[in-house]
Amino acid sequence: MTNRFCVSGLLLLCVVAFLSSAPNAPGQQPSLNAEVLFHRGYAYQKEGRIDEAIAEYSKAIEMKPDYAEVYNNRGRLYAGKDLIDDAIADYNRALDINWEYAEAYNNRGMAYSALGRLDEAIVDYGRAMAIKEEYAEAYNNRGFAYAKKGMLDEAVADYTSALEINPGFILALTNRGSAYEEQGLYEEAVADFTSILAINPNYAPAYNNRAIAYFHKKEFDKAWEDIEKAQALGLKVKPEILDALGRAGGKKK
Repeated sequence: MTNRFCVSGLLLLCVVAFLSSAPNAPGQQPSLNAEVLFHRGYAYQKEGRIDEAIAEYSKAIEMKPDYAEVYNNRGRLYAGKDLIDDAIADYNRALDINWEYAEAYNNRGMAYSALGRLDEAIVDYGRAMAIKEEYAEAYNNRGFAYAKKGMLDEAVADYTSALEINPGFILALTNRGSAYEEQGLYEEAVADFTSILAINPNYAPAYNNRAIAYFHKKEFDKAWEDIEKAQALGLKVKPEILDALGRAGGKKK
């Protein structure tokens, strides 16, 4: 009954830059090179023009086959299109070029996790953290993989490490709260979801998840209050949650 949220926003490796710093003569096209294509692809990516971004990244790779950052970014776009095998191939190529590329290990770990290859994902997250100290996203992602394997103590430890690095990491708080709920540690779950709401009072899933924890604590009035807040913020609460609360709390929604 708990909602889980995986990490969906990994660190991007580049910053949008001007395509050309020098003016062109009238009618003259900017000189195209791999760097220009890379930045153009990234600009398309930021605008949500995914197919155009992939096309630009592919052109950049044709010009510069050892451009690890482009393989990594294109892999992320393939993953977003559910082309997981293509994504893994791009991450593999990025890591062939630069075996110390922490973000590529993290991204490949996410791709493995999407395929249910959790042990391989956990290994890749570990490699990412060995290269990049205080990598909160990788700790969170490895924690999620552990949770999917039912290894909740390990999951909580990783979420806690992520939060020691970034105390305001809402996804890690959400995931740790959900893990606490699965462990029956409802007071700790309430504390995590309350921490989220202190950061973002309009985050509807935290109200929903806290309501579930209150339900298990038999604090039904508080649960209904949170459900109503979640609904007011536009969240569609699962009917089974409403039915369970209705039976236990004597109130129908």
